Amino acid sequence: MLYFAPGKKRGYNSSEIPVQGKAAYAIIKTGQKGKLRRQKRGNLLAEGEGVLAFEKVVLQTRLLDPRADFALAEIPSEIRFDPLTGASGRVAHFLTRDLPAPDLDSWKQFAAGQFCPFCPENVERVTPQFPPEICPEGRLRRGEALAFPNLSPYDRHSALTVVTRAHFPLPHEFSATQLADAFQLSQDYLGRVLAQEPDLHPLVTWNYLPPAGSSQIHPHLQVFATAAPGNAPLAEWRAEEAYRQAHAADFWSALLEEEKKRGERYLGRLGETEWLIAFRPYGVLGDVLALFPEGVLLPHVPRDLFLTLAAGLERLFRFFRDAHLVSFNLALYQSPRRLRLRFIPRLYLHQAIHTSDINHLQMLLAEPIAMVPPEEMAARIRPYFELA
Repeated sequence: MLYFAPGKKRGYNSSEIPVQGKAAYAIIKTGQKGKLRRQKRGNLLAEGEGVLAFEKVVLQTRLLDPRADFALAEIPSEIRFDPLTGASGRVAHFLTRDLPAPDLDSWKQFAAGQFCPFCPENVERVTPQFPPEICPEGRLRRGEALAFPNLSPYDRHSALTVVTRAHFPLPHEFSATQLADAFQLSQDYLGRVLAQEPDLHPLVTWNYLPPAGSSQIHPHLQVFATAAPGNAPLAEWRAEEAYRQAHAADFWSALLEEEKKRGERYLGRLGETEWLIAFRPYGVLGDVLALFPEGVLLPHVPRDLFLTLAAGLERLFRFFRDAHLVSFNLALYQSPRRLRLRFIPRLYLHQAIHTSDINHLQMLLAEPIAMVPPEEMAARIRPYFELA
């Protein structure tokens, strides 16, 4: 019997892993033809069709619970494995109560007393301009969106796109036009860079509000073209190519087919985009994925697809309004064949002391944790995609 470490390609002898982990990490081959039956090897459950499976380890912690007069109790948790890369993540510490409303008043008071470089009265005076070989006009504009170089760059080609003239809109207050303009303007910048250096990878990201790591309240995108697009995208791209070579098929198409059949995490189709919740998420409230049609890539995404993307985000932001959420991280990135969006809600777990939703697991062990099961999160969000 061989055992595997998630994300690794080599086998391990049984003597190399702790005894308690052997059954849980027994390898399940997913390359066989036909349907994979629900099976249990130790605590490992796997479900899937054909060459794709969703694998998780279901755990129970036994303890004497002081909340029930020290009666014996079992508390569940899970270890899940990404169906593409095999990387592990946890579902635990379940949030069992409604999320508290964020303290927007304190943010507004702070913002009112601070100088904002992105507000209309300041932005032309204090933000840099692109060099002439990138943008002879200095900055790029589309609607309310304005793009210019990042004064604190992440890479050689690093820009910011201010989304709105308004300083502090809540997510549900963004219009589809504002969002589409910001994404399209970011693509315009990337197109100019990639025309000169076509081997670079385009990235568009967004940290909105303090829980997501934003240093400015005013909404703005981070846009860069780079030779080093990040460990997570690279791991996905390599696994995609390995999947294609092994099965002569596109992983994302296979994933969509399976998720639609199962219905647990699939949210819906908008135009030519498909929306779902990740089986193994990065964020404590799960990740929303939006998949673009195969072959549609930056910097050649048509306007109608950006408007469709904006329509999907509007639905998420309506959910945000009702769930007392305001902060998020967003990334628009691509492999050689597929553009996708990953959207992660962010929050303070304890509003009064600003407890981060990132801890030792993510920072030191590179092990994400979700505190709401992805299937439950999908059930909460799906009605917003079913509305016309």
